[in-house]
Amino acid sequence: MQGKFQDQFKANELDLKNLKETYEGFMQLNGPMTYWRSKRIEHDSAIKDWSRWCAYAAILGVCGLILAGNNLLPDATISNVIPWKKLGAFIMVATVLIWLMRFPFKMLLSHIHLRGDAKEREVMISTYMALLRGADGEKGISKENLQMVLTPIFRPATSGIIKDDGGPVSFLEMITRMK
Repeated sequence: MQGKFQDQFKANELDLKNLKETYEGFMQLNGPMTYWRSKRIEHDSAIKDWSRWCAYAAILGVCGLILAGNNLLPDATISNVIPWKKLGAFIMVATVLIWLMRFPFKMLLSHIHLRGDAKEREVMISTYMALLRGADGEKGISKENLQMVLTPIFRPATSGIIKDDGGPVSFLEMITRMK
């Protein structure tokens, strides 16, 4: 009976020690957890707002293209003269409208990306706190695994905006890329 009591006492003592370490880890990561949770909520709100702007941009862009097509494109008649000025004006208006329509969609995708990043960090912090306690109750997370868990949690955050998106490639850039 005495040995069973000692075993139970040691198990409870170890469990209390692991619980204390878990609590200390929780307190250390409570700030980052709160931060990433609030960032996720911010991005959720921004996604709703930018979704509305995308709908408005799509409707206005399509209406603008239809108006530009009706006013600038020639009627479907056979003639020997090609209306280059009207075609050029329509292509310019269509290019500007499509370019303006892309901005809200780009911002929407950026916030979707950032919400996913914030949610991923939340999950990593929660997992780390669960690992602190240790599955077998004897040993928490090792230093090697600790580094593996903490590195992605505290990596620099990106803006989410796609960097390689820009205007059309210039003639000089095409020549430079060919080298």
